Amino acid sequence: MSISLSIPADVSALVARYQGARPVVLGLVARAMDDENRDTVSHVQETKLTAAGPQFLNVQSGRLRRSIRATKATITGDSVASTIGSNVKYAAAHEYGFRGTENVRGFVRHIFRHTSLRTGKRLKRKVDTGNTATVRPFTRQGNVRERAPIRTGIGECAANYGLRIGGLIRREFGRE
Repeated sequence: MSISLSIPADVSALVARYQGARPVVLGLVARAMDDENRDTVSHVQETKLTAAGPQFLNVQSGRLRRSIRATKATITGDSVASTIGSNVKYAAAHEYGFRGTENVRGFVRHIFRHTSLRTGKRLKRKVDTGNTATVRPFTRQGNVRERAPIRTGIGECAANYGLRIGGLIRREFGRE
């Protein structure tokens, strides 16, 4: 997903007055993007990956939420680029959806019991019996709905990028 930002007219006019200001402006844009990326990552973590409901992920371990990161903005020619994403394998399935066959590796399952051997009553917590069962590799059908927590979070914060960039440029060039 790519977001194009337009800088307000008053800021563009301010920059146009200064010859050779392009490197300074690009540096300011990169700094503003880094600052706003940090806020956007927090927004995604707090609003999209924490709450429960049909459009949210119903957190199990918090691993995906902790993995959301932004790269440092890089300047290439006349453009500034940065990304927000995750290195967790299942992030793409939740972001874009997945329907298909999954291969599950074999594993060893520990057997627990939930009742007392002596009284037969239900225990407050499960107890490992020390027995194990080997589960052979198998395939299963996967169907994960597209929820797009990262893309929607970025979309909700998109307007803030232009405001922050404009504010930094006004502060830098508006002093004189």
